Amino acid sequence: MCTKNSCDTSPRQDRSKFANRAGSDCSQNVIERWLRVSLTVDLGGIGTLVVAAFTALLALATFFMARATYKLVAEGQQQRKLLLYQTSAMRSQLDPLVKLYDWTFKENNLTIELENLGTGRAFWVGVTSWFDPCILRVSAVDEGRALTGNEIKDLAAKGKKAWAEAVSLDTTKRLDYKDRRDVRTARMVSLLLNDRQGNEPILDAKERRVFTIEPHFVIQPRAGWRSSGWGWPFGGMPFNEMRDFLQSNHVRFAAIGFHVVCRNSIDDNVEGESFGYFVMFVSEDSTLELVQRRAFSHSLATMGERELSKLRYIDEDFYLKGRVPKPPQENPR
Repeated sequence: MCTKNSCDTSPRQDRSKFANRAGSDCSQNVIERWLRVSLTVDLGGIGTLVVAAFTALLALATFFMARATYKLVAEGQQQRKLLLYQTSAMRSQLDPLVKLYDWTFKENNLTIELENLGTGRAFWVGVTSWFDPCILRVSAVDEGRALTGNEIKDLAAKGKKAWAEAVSLDTTKRLDYKDRRDVRTARMVSLLLNDRQGNEPILDAKERRVFTIEPHFVIQPRAGWRSSGWGWPFGGMPFNEMRDFLQSNHVRFAAIGFHVVCRNSIDDNVEGESFGYFVMFVSEDSTLELVQRRAFSHSLATMGERELSKLRYIDEDFYLKGRVPKPPQENPR
């Protein structure tokens, strides 16, 4: 039988139990949410640390690789210097050294005396010849102002001396050769045939010979062979034809020059001596002999290695930076 008190307390107990259950569920939800957030934050931090660690390892590996590469490059450069020095030393023992003793022109023929002072055979021995229109500066006194054409004539009529100097090559002058338009001057090699070597352009070590040749000169199309339609390169021309070519282009003065050339046993060029750097008076000098007799020299060409010794005195900076071979250092820094 239900009493009043018992009937009044039963609903309260149910509500209390429900409230306790709801509070427990709420706390559990809060705890689970907090755990999820904490876990997410921890995983994110761990991931950041892992990425940072891998980045540091990668940077460290890159540093060591760069240092190893630098060391390999330095060793490679040292090996290349050593190989270059060894090659230069070996080549100096095998290269020819063609010495020019004497030369002269008779009419348009060149007689030249050469000796191979080196230990290697000289191949393709020859003489390079070149020419270019040049600008001549004439003055009444040494290093004075340039005179005009009429002033030069007046000076000559009065029998007075004048100073003349070739000041530059006139490489921009338009030149035509017969029906071939816009050509330029070039270099040509006249080979020296040795009858002791079966008429081959060869000079043995310690061999001394006198050669006689007629140097030829050459012109080329300014635009190049392929675009000019000339076909195979022009075969050159003797001095008389070169002079006619200059006269047809109204050239008054021309600079000419010659250079001894040869090759070694592995077909490398070997420097020879230059000679015959003269100014040609086109209308007056009908032969190379007359050009040599006038002996009007110029310095309009680059000086070669073999001409440096003739200076006798060389600036130390130029000497130290020249082509004198030096052994590599043991430990380059």
